[in-house]
Amino acid sequence: MQALIEHLAKLQAVELARARVIKEANALPTEVKQAEAALARAQHQSADASSALNREETLRTRLEREIEGHRQKAAKFRAQLDAVKNSTQAQAVEHEVGFATVE
Repeated sequence: MQALIEHLAKLQAVELARARVIKEANALPTEVKQAEAALARAQHQSADASSALNREETLRTRLEREIEGHRQKAAKFRAQLDAVKNSTQAQAVEHEVGFATVE
């Protein structure tokens, strides 16, 4: 009789473990869906950040080109300042240098 009780206790432990495993296995599809949704959100955020970075780099490059163009204009006008013949021309060239510098 003692052996039967021991076997019954082992059988009950196995049955509890089996029930726990079945419950965990049934919960897996939900957890997988949640993980896939989180992955999709993270990929979407990554793609958004990447495109924003590309836009910012394009804008930065464009602005750097504009800055260089204004610097070249200012340098050109400074060079012209040496060749002016009267004060009106000098004032006009200085105005252009100031405008290019401000830009």
